[in-house]
Amino acid sequence: MLDTKAWWQSRTIWLNIVATVFAVLGAMKLLPEGLEQDQVVTAIMAIVGVVNFVLRIATKHAIGPAQ
Repeated sequence: MLDTKAWWQSRTIWLNIVATVFAVLGAMKLLPEGLEQDQVVTAIMAIVGVVNFVLRIATKHAIGPAQ
């Protein structure tokens, strides 16, 4: 039987939620002053891509129904 976990226990999902928040803030030009909006969003998306890859390799549990 596959070990499962609830969606909110997934580091990958949380990483993507945080990245989405930053992407939305950047698109709306709401990031703190002094930061280049486009550069911040581009850097975050690049980091998210790499970290997602690492987390997917390290995953030991599938997301399933809450227990």
